[in-house]
Amino acid sequence: METKKIAKKQKGKRTSLDIVIIIFITIIIYILAVLFDAFEWLAGWTRQYERWEIDEFITAAVVLITTLCIFFLRRWSELKYEVVQRKLVEEALRKAHQELESRVEQCTTELKKEIEDRNRAEEALQEVKSSIESLSKRFPTEFKK
Repeated sequence: METKKIAKKQKGKRTSLDIVIIIFITIIIYILAVLFDAFEWLAGWTRQYERWEIDEFITAAVVLITTLCIFFLRRWSELKYEVVQRKLVEEALRKAHQELESRVEQCTTELKKEIEDRNRAEEALQEVKSSIESLSKRFPTEFKK
C-alpha cells in the first residue's frame, strides 16, 4: 500500500514537471514569435508561394494536430478505464485465489482427519482380528462349529 502512495506522489510530480516544461516552452516560442514577427513572415511566405497552396496545407496541419490531440485524449481515457478495470479484475482474482487456497486447506485438513480415523479403525480391526485368532487358538473346538 505504501508503494502505491509513493508511486502516486511521483506521478503527480512528473505531471507537474511536464506542465511546467510545456508552459516554459510555450512562453519561449511566444517570445520568439513576437521578436521575429513569425506570423507576418509566415503569411508573407505563403503569399509568395500561393500557387503551391501552402496556406491551405498549414490550415490542414492545424486541423490534423487538433483532431490527433482529441484522438489521443480519447485513447488515453480509454486506457485509464481499462487499467481500472484490469485492477478490479486482478483484485477479484486475488480474492478468488485466497478463497480457493482456504478451501484447499480446509479440504486437506478434513482428509487428514478422515485418514487418521480410518487408520484408527483399521488398527482396531486388526486388534479384533488378532483377538479372534488368539481365542481360536486357545479354544479351537468352540470356533469350528
